[in-house]
Amino acid sequence: MKKQFFFSMLAAAAMLASCSSEDAIAPDKGGNEYGMIEGQPAFISLGIAMPDGASTRANDDVNDGIAEEYEVKSGRLVLFKGSTEASATLWKQYDITDNIKAAADWGLESSSTQITSTSKKFVQEIESPALGASDKLWAYVILNDKNNLTVTCTPGTTFPIFGKQILTAIGIADETTGYGSQNANGLVMTSVPLSPTKGGSAIATGAPYTLTPINASAVYPTKAEAELSTAAVACCYVERAAVKVDVTVKASITDPTGSGTIDNTKVTWGLGNVNNNASGYHNTRQFDAAWMPYINKQVSNTDPRRYRFVSVNPLFASDHMEGYRTYFGSDVNYNGNVGLINSQVTTYPIANGGKAYTYENTFDENSQIYANTTFVSLKVELNNGTTFYTIDGENNTALNLAALRTKLANKVDEQIKVSTIDPLIAEIQSKITADLANSSGVLRTAGFNASDVIEFTLAHNITLAGSLDAFNRDTYTDHLVFNSITVNSSTATTAQETAIKSVEFITSQTIQQKLEATELVSLITPEKVFVYTNGIAYYATRIAHFGDTETPWNTESASYNNYNKIYPTDGQALGVIPSDYGTNRANAWLGRWGIVRNNWYSIVVDDIKGIGDATPLNYNGTATGPDGDVPGNTPDDNPTPKYYIAAHIHILPWVKRTQNVEF
Repeated sequence: MKKQFFFSMLAAAAMLASCSSEDAIAPDKGGNEYGMIEGQPAFISLGIAMPDGASTRANDDVNDGIAEEYEVKSGRLVLFKGSTEASATLWKQYDITDNIKAAADWGLESSSTQITSTSKKFVQEIESPALGASDKLWAYVILNDKNNLTVTCTPGTTFPIFGKQILTAIGIADETTGYGSQNANGLVMTSVPLSPTKGGSAIATGAPYTLTPINASAVYPTKAEAELSTAAVACCYVERAAVKVDVTVKASITDPTGSGTIDNTKVTWGLGNVNNNASGYHNTRQFDAAWMPYINKQVSNTDPRRYRFVSVNPLFASDHMEGYRTYFGSDVNYNGNVGLINSQVTTYPIANGGKAYTYENTFDENSQIYANTTFVSLKVELNNGTTFYTIDGENNTALNLAALRTKLANKVDEQIKVSTIDPLIAEIQSKITADLANSSGVLRTAGFNASDVIEFTLAHNITLAGSLDAFNRDTYTDHLVFNSITVNSSTATTAQETAIKSVEFITSQTIQQKLEATELVSLITPEKVFVYTNGIAYYATRIAHFGDTETPWNTESASYNNYNKIYPTDGQALGVIPSDYGTNRANAWLGRWGIVRNNWYSIVVDDIKGIGDATPLNYNGTATGPDGDVPGNTPDDNPTPKYYIAAHIHILPWVKRTQNVEF
């Protein structure tokens, strides 16, 4: 299809499109390689594009998104000079907004296998720099830079330092929560890091690069020559700084309370553990060459998912320098994950099927725990909106108030029996046995024999009173009586019962004193009760980046809450073959969790199999969940969770990944 977005698909972060190019030879400009005289004007033939090429990730998808996500409302060209990208220093910056707007034929071509977006060639006038014999010019592009960015273009700054400068606004509507659509200045886009060689079934080699080399064939002494030339232009490739998330709960999901189906139009959601924009945001996605050899041994030697951090397909056309998409990045909090906000989601502003734009959040393989991972929290109406209750240990059984009171009474009755009544009966029985053995005892004097068997039971009735709170039963009344007394399996006569009750310790008064002395109330700890007001339950699912595709996981329940067994340091999970997975945890697990800029994570809830939490959990590492765990310290892949989503995630160039979840 053909879509005329103003700057269509400019920034889909992982699929780069080629700029138009022909093999015509540029005019001979003479002098140095570029034919430029220091301080004099020169003219660069430029193009800006985003990815093309079929996806090689099994859970990648190609999706256009919406037109506003591709709009370009302003632009900045930053030029560097030097012999290599690592040593290149900043030379000048130029506002290219008007030139971009003049290139009216930004376009989107899309098919089932690729997305291609290219700009019309445009010409930018620059001041000619002084260049050493081995120096080149390098280009870096920032689009939609009118978002109060703090990136500074100080001459002499090396590119590695420039690339780690901090953005504090990237174009999303609400800079605190990351919710809503992009603002009036558009989504910020910056040049994208690429690999010079392919990954997939082979280890990518060579240093990743971000700057676009400007060859001599793209530089002209006059504007007219630059505009008329058909020689290759300098192609700059960009990606969005934002992350996109959407959530869809499927229709006709069975309500786990047994009340028909869930009305998915009443589902709302929010994001938790998101990067605080006040902590800053790297100007350039930081991709580490050390990740390139990390391997997925669960697939064959020819599978393109074997080396997961670099694509197998080139992102440029055959007549351009080869480059390959990279799949991960380290954010400003990578080694500590400080500055995350919304550890407990308290607002649920997004409707089912809605979207949010937020900030990148990644971390190393030693940090894959709830407290660090961005998650989706859903607010779901169950039980047709009617309040219900559950008791800890029976969390998937919904009770109305009457059923709850009966359940609690039975449980309290059992607790009293075990803690008070059973010991009291044993004590009374011991007293009777001792009296029977005494020839001058009360019972022998009353005509009982030492061999007589005397048995009795106590009965007590419990009535719950007052209101029922989330974790408390405020008052109750209790009454204990002799239920039955037998002598040698026959009901005691009145005379026998009188004699038995006359044993010093065994009087109604003594029983009551015993109960009071043991402070019966303090012995009774009511079961934890969860109140689902108006039927509202909460569910959370962490967002996976590579997930099960590139980082397969198959641990056993024996590893419950044991991080070193879930993500063993030798890369070998319980039950996963082969055993020689790798020499460190990063080989197998780095990138399994987290969210990366210019990725679209689409959560699709396929099923809800259990009743969620009565209140949103706090994932700050200290709050205790209903199962006694500390959610923040729980590994992301903790087996057999109490509640879980079955979902699939689409991550879109927007490369789109779909994560299916079931609760």
